Amino acid sequence: MKKTTLAQSMAEELREAILAGAWAPGESLPTEPELAQRFDVSRAVVRDATRIVAAWGLVEPRQGKGVFVAVDDGRGLSDALLLALRRAGASAWDVEQVEWLLYPEAAALVASRGKEVDFDELRRLLEAYGRELVSQSGDCAGSQGFAPHVRRALDAFIEAVYRATGNRLLAYLGPAIARIRQPRRFRDTPEVHPVEEHHEEVALIGSLVDAMESGDPELARNRTRAAFALPEPAVEGLRQTPVGEVPEIPLTLADLRSYAGSEDS
Repeated sequence: MKKTTLAQSMAEELREAILAGAWAPGESLPTEPELAQRFDVSRAVVRDATRIVAAWGLVEPRQGKGVFVAVDDGRGLSDALLLALRRAGASAWDVEQVEWLLYPEAAALVASRGKEVDFDELRRLLEAYGRELVSQSGDCAGSQGFAPHVRRALDAFIEAVYRATGNRLLAYLGPAIARIRQPRRFRDTPEVHPVEEHHEEVALIGSLVDAMESGDPELARNRTRAAFALPEPAVEGLRQTPVGEVPEIPLTLADLRSYAGSEDS
């Protein structure tokens, strides 16, 4: 049987205290001398224990300031999933396919909760995403990727949808998977102004929010499935792209919208 060291025992006690809410996210732990006195161990043991807890992602040592409880935004899980998927040789389609399964069911759950959901907040976050999309139009067309501020706005909306399901695992896992997904690069569509493309995208997402607010889970599920539908050339482009890289889709955005519209009808 493996012998448990003092540092490991202390680390486990700290872990349970943090998970029980003894210190809030962003709050500092007691000082090293205070922890040594509380656990009746040497300061060297305290340092070893905090290193173990830091390796679990629960605390963050800050040079000259102390040790702070980590703020868990799920990004650590996204990073770990991406690393594991890259080692497994996964493709962008592996991520897309899981979202294809999760998001329609999340939309149905949101619809089933009715008045428990703050749909005004969902629309506020969607509008914020739309503003950020338009603000990047001068530098980067919507089909060419996201600026960091645009990605943050999109993440905030997606996180709110998953929280609105009322399922804590979905609220944690759904956004973590969504953050792995990269924007697609489509063939140029010079006849469509990027700002118009952005308005159309926001309108499409808005129609999904409308379906959720309808209170009809089946409508929300089906409309979301239609929005996620992809023609085979797009799927093949995703299959050929290693996870974490931007997929090259041999279609225009207009092609994709036309396909999604036919699936919805």
